[in-house]
Amino acid sequence: KPSPDATAEITNAADALKMATANDWIWRDTETFLKEAQAAAEKGENGTAIKLANKAKFQAEAAVIQYNHEKNNPRGL
Repeated sequence: KPSPDATAEITNAADALKMATANDWIWRDTETFLKEAQAAAEKGENGTAIKLANKAKFQAEAAVIQYNHEKNNPRGL
C-alpha cells in the first residue's frame, strides 16, 4: 500500500507533468518515471516510488523551463 509521502510525491509529479503536457513539451522518460513510481507505490516500495516521482517531477518542471526559454529565445531554425 502506498505511503502518504509516496502518494503526495506522485501527485506533485503528476501535476508538474500536466503543466508540461499543456505546452506539448515533455521529455522522453518523464511519463515512464511516473508510471514506474505508481507501480512501485502499489507494491509498497515507497522509497523507490518517491525517488521515481521526484525524477518525473524534476523532468516535467525542467521541460516547462526549457519550453519557456525556447519560446522566448527563438533560434531561427
